Parts: sequence; structure tokens; C-alpha cells
Amino acid sequence: MRDFSVLLVTDRPAINAFIRALCSTSDGPDVVGPIPVSARGLASRQDELTKVAAAMVDVGSDPVAAIEMCQEVRGHRPDMPTIALVCCPHALTSWQLQTLASSCDSALDLHGTEDELRRALRSVARGHAVFHLDLGRDGWSFRDGIASGPRPRSGARPGRGAAETETKVIDLIARGMSDREMAHQLHLSPHTIGHYVDRLCSRIGVKNRVALAAWAGRHGYYHPQQPAGGIV
Repeated sequence: MRDFSVLLVTDRPAINAFIRALCSTSDGPDVVGPIPVSARGLASRQDELTKVAAAMVDVGSDPVAAIEMCQEVRGHRPDMPTIALVCCPHALTSWQLQTLASSCDSALDLHGTEDELRRALRSVARGHAVFHLDLGRDGWSFRDGIASGPRPRSGARPGRGAAETETKVIDLIARGMSDREMAHQLHLSPHTIGHYVDRLCSRIGVKNRVALAAWAGRHGYYHPQQPAGGIV
């Protein structure tokens, strides 16, 4: 499998060391990187992205950033497999699991045995989609996310898709933005933003946007190091 190369996206040295050891066998893929889990990091490594056959994105330290990274990778290379590396599936919310299902081609639980992970990587190299995760009770939610269908494999940027827009809306709600502020940030109308908010409330099972903001904050959709921006 040495003719199969993968770009590793992670901020964690332990994951970098583990993946390199996992792929060090004669039939393992070549590992390129790592690059940080950020759009800026991806922009600075365009040459490497164009040469690899797949990308592996570490979801462990920041699931929201990792999901966005999967979407960015798909935007630059629509036909390239993107593999989510998950250390603890039970730490992910149902919402994050569903969004992850719509943002990557495969997902690997790093708590699996090394033989299992190597077999999964060989399957990806053969063009298969592999979801090797122990999800417990959240398994049905992830199954529903997969059943909603894969992203269109076209040149269109996934940022135009509903899944990514919903992720951004819920993140901005957690930051306290109004519909008008979100509309300006996402280049949509306030009316469209209102529809997104209503649909999110219905799907998550909360009564209003205040409860939705509280839910989003509890589930990791707020990054205090990033300014909210928007219109006053």
C-alpha cells in the first residue's frame, strides 16, 4: 500500500506518533504531515494536499474544528476520501456525530486494535467507506446521519450545503448573535436564518433560540478565543 499516501491533520503529537507507527509496516500507507486542524494550516500546505490519496483528520481535541476541517478538505479535493480519527466516540454529541457523518467518507475509532485499524485503512485504499466506531446508544443517531446521504461529489464547495450552514448557525447562536448578525456573517437573509433556527430547535428538541443557545454552549459550539464579530 506504499503507493497510497495520506495527509495527517492533527494538533496532537501522540496521535501523530500513533498513526506513523500504525502505518510503518511494509503494506502501510505513506503518512504526510501532520498539519494543524485549521483552515489556515490547510491553506499553507496546498502542495501536499494535491499529492495525497486521502486525508485523516483528528477529531479528538476539537470536534467542531475537525468537522469544519473535513469540510474544507472536501472543498479543495471533492473526490478524495476523508477519514475522521475518533479517540472517544462517546464524548461526541449526537449532533456532532450526525454532522461528522455528512462531512467525511470514513471514521475510525482509535481504540480499536492495530490490526483492525490497518484492515480499515486497506479498505479505504481500495475505495471503500469504513465506519469503525463503538457508539453505544448513539449508534442510531450516527446511522441516521449516514442514511441522510453523502455529500455531492462535485466541484461545489461544501460550505454551500445545509449541513455546514446549520453547524455555523448553531455556533453563532452560542456566541449570542442575532438573526440579523448571523445573516450578515453567513451572507444569507434574516428570513432564511430564522428558518434554520426553527429547524434546529425542532430537530434538537428545544423550545426557542435561548434554549438552543444554551444547548449549543453545553455541547462545545462556543470558542471563546474567537471574536464573535457581526453587526452591532
